[in-house]
This record gives sequence, C-alpha cells and structure tokens, in this order.
Amino acid sequence: MNSKNTWIWLVVTATLFASIYILDSYLRQPSVSAQNVLPGLQPSAVTSIQVIPAGALEIRADRTNNSWQLARPIDYPAQPAAIEALLDALQKLAPATRIGAGELVGRRTASADFGFDAPQVSLVITADDQRWQLLVGNRTAPGDQVFLRVVGTDGAFVADADWLKFIPRSAGDWRSTALVADETDCDDIVLTNGAKVIELRRDATNRLWRMTRPLQARADNDRITDALQQLQAARVSQFVTDDNRADLTAFGLQPADLDLWLNHGTNFISVLHTGKNATNDAAQIYARREGWNAIFTTASEPLSPWRGAVNDFRDPHLFELASPVAEVEVHGPHDFTLQRQGSNNWQVAGEKFPADAENVQLFIKTLAGLRVAEFVKDVVTAPDLPA
Repeated sequence: MNSKNTWIWLVVTATLFASIYILDSYLRQPSVSAQNVLPGLQPSAVTSIQVIPAGALEIRADRTNNSWQLARPIDYPAQPAAIEALLDALQKLAPATRIGAGELVGRRTASADFGFDAPQVSLVITADDQRWQLLVGNRTAPGDQVFLRVVGTDGAFVADADWLKFIPRSAGDWRSTALVADETDCDDIVLTNGAKVIELRRDATNRLWRMTRPLQARADNDRITDALQQLQAARVSQFVTDDNRADLTAFGLQPADLDLWLNHGTNFISVLHTGKNATNDAAQIYARREGWNAIFTTASEPLSPWRGAVNDFRDPHLFELASPVAEVEVHGPHDFTLQRQGSNNWQVAGEKFPADAENVQLFIKTLAGLRVAEFVKDVVTAPDLPA
C-alpha cells in the first residue's frame, strides 16, 4: 500500500470517528432516567398555577391561607380537588423519551413539528422562589403521547398523554360549585327568614346548639345538624351571570328571601342569599354568595329547613338529657327518688332497696322521648299556672 492510499484511509477513519462522536453527543436520544419532567415540584408548596389554552382565556388559581382561589378570568372560590389532581399528575409526570438539545438545534422545523411554536396549552407553576413553564405541544402519531418542553431546560420530552385530562378547558372546570365554605368550625348562625331574625350558637363545652335570638331557648340539635349537612352537600346547578351590575331585584335577591350567615366566633365563614324561583323551574332558586358577583341557581329543597318559624328551631324535647342520669326525683301521690348505683344498678333512696333496672331505663327513655306538642307561652307568671 503506497503512502497516498494510507493517507486516504486515515482521513476516512478520522471522519468516521468524528461522525460517531457527533451522533452520540447530539443526535441520539438519551436513555430515560427516573427524573421527572418537572423535578423538584411539590404540590403542597405551589402557590399559583396558570393554564393558558390556545385561543382561550388564561386560567389562574392562587393559594392563600391553604385555600385555592380563581384569580383569572374570574375572581371566585376554586375547587381544591381539581387543582390538586393536576398538580399531583405533574409531580409524577415522567418522560417516555427525551429529545436531545442537538436534535432541536439541528432540525430547523423541530419547534413547529413538535408543536412548541403554538402549544395547545402552556402551564406556569410557581412555588415560593421556584417557577416552571411547561409547553404542551402536539400529540405523537398514535395520539397516546404528547411532546413537552420545559422553558429554560435543554431538549424536550415525549410523555404519556393521559394526564392531559386534568387540564381545565375553561374556568368553569375549576370553579367551586359549593354554596358555602366548610362549616366544620361554624359555631354561630344568623338567619333572616322574611321579617324574622334567628340566631343560633353552639356551646363550646357540650357542643349543643342554643337559640339566642329572638329568645333564649334550647335549640333543636338534630334539625340544625341535618340542615348544615344538607347545606354543605348542596351544589350550584348553573351559573347565571358574573356581572357586578346585575339587577339583584330581578332575581329576588334584594331584599333576599333568605339570608344565612355562618360564623366562627366574630368572623363569618360564609354568607348565602337566596331569592325567588328560577325561570321555568320551580325546583330551583336564584342565589349568590356574599362577596362574589356570581348569581346562580341551586335546588331549593336543601334550603327548606332554614325557612322554618322560630319555634321550628327550638328543641322539642321536654328534657335535655345530655349525659347519663344519676338521679330521678319524683313528686306526686307517692314521692320517691331513684339513684344510680354503679354502672347500671338502681335503688330507691331512703327505703334503700334495689329498683328494677330495666324499668328505670324504660322510664328514663320515656322521659327523654317526651316532646312538645305546642309552645303556648314563653313568659309564664304564677296566675297563668292554673290555666
């Protein structure tokens, strides 16, 4: 072999090695590691998330005091579960394939081909001093995967597209449909039902409700507890308008048919105003939450317990047996006193002989079950008693 041929083969060999290096460094797809698309993302630390769909209004939700609130395109309470579901999916989002930076640079139409020039949706997530912007590009040919790019990070990703179902298409997807906030800490209720104002307060010790207005009386705990549960479960049927200039009188909301204030101490938790029946549907009523412009319809049935008269909220039981009875003193043709001995034994005091425990329990159960048939008079003087 002459020197000319040797040089030719050396050049070919060098070119081959250079090509292999370039392909290995820039054009090949790196192997997928365990690292997620958005490393370091912790849903509990996220304070804001923006969703910018192509050709639609931006949707933004902010977290304040552990509560999610829609900020754009409307100002309204958000659905925490829907937002947390998306954040959880983003935290777990792992690439099926990574596309090297070299391929994006070497392929002039890569951004357009992958859909990054006009992404179908962009996500911006903020957590304290961290910020991620995720571009969601085109789906792959089979449609079960999607191209993704994190702004500020080299390369791109291909990931399963199933998580896209958590992305809202409009603010309505993230809008809270609850009528009131969580009433767990509610210990004071004020309701205006027509011309009546009724205030109910829960004792901090025994957790029983009492009426404080318009009179001092025991309240019907079962009715109030059930009414609160129905109210908590009730949902918006349809949002009618968000116009802050809407005529409240036309919806029967000024004055409202029912005003319901749920408070914790001196701080209100939620305020609900309800109006007249919705047009063409007597089972629905117009309503709005205090502090928000939205007027919506909701089923009237869950609110019916709050429309009762004053005496409907009073405890109908003659006896308030909130704890185990220790003694029963009876005055009549034959005076006697029953005293509990131990856990379930009874004796007749004075005579000091055992009483029939089964009959005593039945007696107490009967007393506990006695109910008011009618509240006749609340202020009774001595001359009234014979009547």
